[in-house]
Amino acid sequence: MDHFSLSILTFSSTNIDDLLLLSLFFSLPRPRYLNIILGQYLGMSGILLCSFLTAWIGSSWLPVSTLRYLSILPIIMGAWMLWQKHKTQHSSQEPVLNDQILPIAVMVLSGGSDNISVYIPLLAQMNWKGQIELILTYLFLTGAWCGFAFLLTTNKFVRKYLEPFTPKLLPYIFILLGLYFIL
Repeated sequence: MDHFSLSILTFSSTNIDDLLLLSLFFSLPRPRYLNIILGQYLGMSGILLCSFLTAWIGSSWLPVSTLRYLSILPIIMGAWMLWQKHKTQHSSQEPVLNDQILPIAVMVLSGGSDNISVYIPLLAQMNWKGQIELILTYLFLTGAWCGFAFLLTTNKFVRKYLEPFTPKLLPYIFILLGLYFIL
């Protein structure tokens, strides 16, 4: 299988969870689309950098099994979001938006242990041209993934059912995903 086909197959199989998260972020009331896209790219860039460096330096330096402990971050973030929600209910402050760049990037990166565990062996066995092709294809597909999630959530039927519940459920989804990735 050529590098391009392999890139599409591995990206789509390891990023189903990101499609769900992107859909949730895009269905927030008044989402900041650019922040969501930048957060996704920042998180995916972190995953690719970690995968590339681990493949280049050698997996003995950073065992892939330790990467799942990055998933403590969404648990902390979900708890923080719940605390912020509770805090703003008892004051006149506007609630903190959950579609900022850093929380999205942290979610993508912390849920990326499955991506990294697939990408490291692929990158380790490729020459530099194959590695560049793989990384560029993943970056292109990240944009396509954002576009697909956006189109999915602009569907009136989907938006009607997602929008009212997303702000309430997002902290719990962060916590549950973090626990799922750790376990």
